[in-house]
Amino acid sequence: MKALAELNGDILTDPFNHDAAAESAQDVKKAMKALGEQPPQIPENDPKAAAEWWKALSPEERQTYTTLYPKEIGATDGLPTDVRDDANRTAIAQELNLLQEGNYEVSRARATRRSTGA
Repeated sequence: MKALAELNGDILTDPFNHDAAAESAQDVKKAMKALGEQPPQIPENDPKAAAEWWKALSPEERQTYTTLYPKEIGATDGLPTDVRDDANRTAIAQELNLLQEGNYEVSRARATRRSTGA
């Protein structure tokens, strides 16, 4: 039940929601965390391993990773440049959506985690 409570249905009723996909991705991440699901194990610091990992994913899995983990995918050396570009654009859209919706504290917390490496 806790995981379901994390889902926010206002994307369907809020006419001012500028990016429903970004909000949905955030809701899914919260629900996964509530279920005890761990984030994906994307190969880091090994471009060759990252490239092989990406090639082994199905098109659906690739889309899921790009949507749910755009910052991680965008920062992973070894992935195709068009994939990283798309992921980075998604990450920017999600951040802008947080700011437009007035979620300054969430955006600030993310920026702090990125700058400290946490």
